[in-house]
Amino acid sequence: MSSNINPVNFGINTNSYYRQEEKEDLNQNTRNEQLPEARQQYEEKDVFNYLTATSGYIPVQSTKTIRVSEYVTPESELRIEDSMKQFQAQYEDTIAQYQNEFPGMSYESAQYAALSDINRNYLA
Repeated sequence: MSSNINPVNFGINTNSYYRQEEKEDLNQNTRNEQLPEARQQYEEKDVFNYLTATSGYIPVQSTKTIRVSEYVTPESELRIEDSMKQFQAQYEDTIAQYQNEFPGMSYESAQYAALSDINRNYLA
């Protein structure tokens, strides 16, 4: 019967506990030495193909046309269309403003800045 209830508790039988840890460390070191050194290298495309084949990703192929009129009234449809046109115009104006203010800014960076403004001003 061992009195090694808790090795930290009052130092009871700590010598055997630390010897056991040292043995486990030695066993761990010998296990690490047994691992093979050389591993097979794979091409990037092979890794990518493997990951995409096993990811469960199935591309969406939408062939269905959504008819808005089936879900909203004609007045709502016109209101939504008008709202989207206003949004698109404001978005394009904001992109143009960024490109005028910063002549070297790419279109993609201006888009990102415009979307950040929209998020900050309207969605927050």
